[in-house]
Amino acid sequence: MPLPSTLEVTVRQGKVGGIVTESRNNSQLTKGAYCLGHGTLLSVGADRIVVREEPTGGNTQCTGTPETQTYTLGADGTLHVEVADAMGTNPSGDLARQG
Repeated sequence: MPLPSTLEVTVRQGKVGGIVTESRNNSQLTKGAYCLGHGTLLSVGADRIVVREEPTGGNTQCTGTPETQTYTLGADGTLHVEVADAMGTNPSGDLARQG
């Protein structure tokens, strides 16, 4: 059963080693509290980026451990995200463009 959660991510143009994502998410694990982070670009391909996401918000209910996130652009404009997290839950899902 998927873990209900919301994820907002802003992706910006950048170079390997630069910060290219900012995220805000919450789930049942954080009991409604938002977790903030930013992602440093590790690699880039024609339709995919891999970032090292690091927490930035200081919320103690959020993980303090960096994680690897892979974003893949779908033909329909959706963005699929796969997360390799320290807890081993490895969430994934599709994001829709807003604005």
